[in-house]
Order: sequence, then C-alpha cells, then structure tokens
Amino acid sequence: VLIGGNSGRDITQGDENVAVGYNAGRYIQQGDSNTLIGHNAGNAVLNSNNNTIVGANAGDAISSGANNSILGTAALSTATTALNTVFIGRSAGEDIAAGQALNGVVAIGWEAFKGSGSTTAGTSGADGTVAIGYQALTALTTGIANTAIGFEALKTEDTSDGNVAIGHQALATQNAVDNAGNTAVG
Repeated sequence: VLIGGNSGRDITQGDENVAVGYNAGRYIQQGDSNTLIGHNAGNAVLNSNNNTIVGANAGDAISSGANNSILGTAALSTATTALNTVFIGRSAGEDIAAGQALNGVVAIGWEAFKGSGSTTAGTSGADGTVAIGYQALTALTTGIANTAIGFEALKTEDTSDGNVAIGHQALATQNAVDNAGNTAVG
C-alpha cells in the first residue's frame, strides 16, 4: 500500500510494505514487511525488513538494518544502520551519526539517547544501551550496556560503559571515561 507523493517510488521486489506520506519509503528496493508512516518516514530504507517507522522524518536515513520500531518526529533520523532497536519519542536518537551501527538499543522519551550530533565522532559501540525518560543518556557517544531510567538520568555521560542510573537525575552530571560500572538508584 503506497499513499503520498513519491512514497515507495523505487520498490522493485519488496513485499508487504506500507508507505503513507510524502517520501515515505521512497527508496525501498527489496525490503519486506516495512510500515512507514509520515513525511519522509523511512525515506532511505533500501533493503531493510520488518521495520515500523512512524513520524515526520523518523528513521529517514536508515538504509540498512531490520526489526526496528521507531516512533516520533525526528526519532533516529540521522543513523543509517540499526538492528533490533526501539526509539520512541520526539528526537529520541536524533543525532546518532550516520555510519554508526546500533544493535539492541532501547530509547524512550524526548531526546532519550539523542547522540552526539557529530558525523565524525558519532555514537559507536553503544549496543545494549537502554535510555528511558526525558533526556536520559542524551549525550552518549560511546559506551556499551548503559542503563538510564528517569528524568535526565546519566544526561551528560558520553563515553563510559556499564553504568546503571535509576531515578530523577540519577548520575546526571557523571561524565568521564573511567567512571564505568557505577550504579545509582534514587
């Protein structure tokens, strides 16, 4: 089902795709089972499968990857490769740089795990990251297996691994490469 100017325009062999909105899924070539709703939603999806992308400019740069659920205006709008991820909320993952592969990342909330905004020093090695809450882990650029749950939890951390922050502003100002493995609740 294709509704909207240029939606699904380049499909050559894709099956079971739904694209609704101007440029939604415009460049799909062989992707299957994608649901793309909104202006530019999933615009660059080429050969990706099983993606649900809803919102203006949501997931509009993803060209490869599969099994992603992306919901919200500009959610995960710069990353090009994502596997098995969930991004929900306005600007969740918005500035994760192109060319950085993500796997198993969950970000829910306004600007949750927003990323660095730099295409040269973008987010990498962030697999297994969970950020839930307004601006949770918003500055992360590298660092695996971090968990931030709560308003501004781990907000300024950009490089360390294995931290757990649960609660309002838990570890909000932590930011150092050797601050790995910290846990804060409350």
